[in-house]
Amino acid sequence: MTLLASICLLSFAGQAIADVNDTLRARILQEKIFTPATNLFVQVLDRQAILRVGNYQPNTEEVMRIDSVLAAKKIIDAYPQISCVVVRFAWSTDKYTDIFVTSKQIVSFGAGTMEKSELLAGLTCVKLSSGDSPQFVFSRYFVEGESALAKGDNGKAELLFNTAFQEAPNYKAAALESKVATDYIELSRNYSAREDYDNAARVLKKIIELREAAGGGPDNIETAKLYLALGDNYIAARRQSDLEETLGKFVNGAKGTPIASTVVYAQALEKLASGMQAGNPKEQELLREALKVREALPGAEDINLVMSLEKLADSLSKTAKHAEAVDLYKRAIIALDKAMASKDQARRISYEVYSTSVNRMHHKLAALGHGPNAKSQSSSAHW
Repeated sequence: MTLLASICLLSFAGQAIADVNDTLRARILQEKIFTPATNLFVQVLDRQAILRVGNYQPNTEEVMRIDSVLAAKKIIDAYPQISCVVVRFAWSTDKYTDIFVTSKQIVSFGAGTMEKSELLAGLTCVKLSSGDSPQFVFSRYFVEGESALAKGDNGKAELLFNTAFQEAPNYKAAALESKVATDYIELSRNYSAREDYDNAARVLKKIIELREAAGGGPDNIETAKLYLALGDNYIAARRQSDLEETLGKFVNGAKGTPIASTVVYAQALEKLASGMQAGNPKEQELLREALKVREALPGAEDINLVMSLEKLADSLSKTAKHAEAVDLYKRAIIALDKAMASKDQARRISYEVYSTSVNRMHHKLAALGHGPNAKSQSSSAHW
């Protein structure tokens, strides 16, 4: 892009913002929500709008909340795609209050399913000053986001989480907090549960980007879990190229680090293989590596090892490597024996799971010409 084109583009964008501000400001003032002396500036950002209010002195906090709702409604009426309006009241050069009004609240109140008192009490209100520490500013927004998440208000939760980072840019360590990663994963799963895979992916990519900028790369266990969650989202959405790009980046970044010897790494390898054609050499390479990792884990004889053995055996059975597949199925049965008799309650499997799994292995062995009476090192109960 040429310099002249860039200048023209920036001028156009600035003019568009000015036009939006002038139009919405006129509509808000027309409703006499604020006095003409009130300073108003409106900015529309994708699904969010910010209304900055200055030179405003409400009689009570309730009046401030009511005015926030009325102003937000005018903005949402003009831009239906907006899910939340942040009304920022500047009381002085160092004190301000943010009130978050969602489209969901506006619609519920208009439909009569929410009382006025419930609407006003349900508005998120954050009061801060310029002297507050970055940690305090971050926590004020993030705690409110967690409250919205607990109520199932995903859009509001996401906005508050993102606002926490925007308003406390110097508190980079926040992205590395375990609780933050957990909350972003929960938010993403809420979106995925509604088959809103694009928003689910956006949420995870955002926190991964923030963590990596703060030094928490693929060799960090919490970041690794975020990559896995993003992979699960792409699997559910059937976005194979995105799955390969995301988990491929994680696997390559974690290789040679302590993370490469964890169950999370094995899971990433298996998820990466899951989108490939059964019997594909690359799929088998990934499954072999995953199995190697699982076998080296403490207390490896559990149901997850069984599944890892079975996955590789299934892939090999699609090719000419039947002998190796048979051996893996038999090893899976031995692992099931140990899991059934495990003294570790967390690893012990029920008889129902044991019986179903053993029968499944026998069925697959029979398909390869090996029945229960075949010789093996396992207990005679199976052969």
